[in-house]
Amino acid sequence: MGDWLSHWIATRDRAAGTVRGYTGHVRLYLTPYLGKLLLCELSLAHVQAMFTAIARHHEALGKPTSPATLIRTRATLRTAQEWGTRKWTRAASSPARTAPRRIRRT
Repeated sequence: MGDWLSHWIATRDRAAGTVRGYTGHVRLYLTPYLGKLLLCELSLAHVQAMFTAIARHHEALGKPTSPATLIRTRATLRTAQEWGTRKWTRAASSPARTAPRRIRRT
């Protein structure tokens, strides 16, 4: 997942703040804890173990993890996983599943 998450970040067409948040979650949490897995190997148990490890690590530093950090990290993982599912199944799926390109307003 580490290489795949790096590719996902590099191809994001989002606001700078959004990409910065995604990048932080990928660098600090997702890649260190899930990076050696293949996307198809990812399970609920892996994600739960990641959150437990993050909480323990922060507690050891004397800085408890905020619920918002865990919620945002989960949202980043979910967004990346949905993108991967759309990207890799697009050829075999209905055109209706294709996400429209983001249009930036000027």
